[in-house]
Amino acid sequence: MDLDRGALSFTRALVEGPSGPVLVPTKTGRTYRVELDGASVEILRAHRPRAFDGDAFVFSRPDGRPWLPNHVTKRFIAARSRAGLGHFRLHDLRHFMATQMLAAGVPIAVVAQSLSHARASTTLNVYAHAIPGGDRAAADTIALLLARETD
Repeated sequence: MDLDRGALSFTRALVEGPSGPVLVPTKTGRTYRVELDGASVEILRAHRPRAFDGDAFVFSRPDGRPWLPNHVTKRFIAARSRAGLGHFRLHDLRHFMATQMLAAGVPIAVVAQSLSHARASTTLNVYAHAIPGGDRAAADTIALLLARETD
């Protein structure tokens, strides 16, 4: 956690191994950096003193051992049920975030970086439907170009 810069970095993944949780390299072997909003930084600042020590996981048991890999999923399902929401997966929030950012006009390259896509073309292939007004903007641009040519 780099709370002064408002970012988290992920260097490894915790997966369920044959004998319990195991730290492994991330899926691509890369470090992922996530920028945080101010409110999230403040929540993490308040949480940090509860951490076991400087080497503990951000979210861990009182003894410093990390949460099991499915812990967040189970808590998400319980919260979703308490809120009376229909079925959707925790992973679907990733898609929601991406479509909301694109609908709000966040550039494709920034959304791709947020999703840790190696190429913006991957993001565009998956989320092109979420870019608002693309057809209208293209039609208006062509109409302006054609109008200039006929003048």
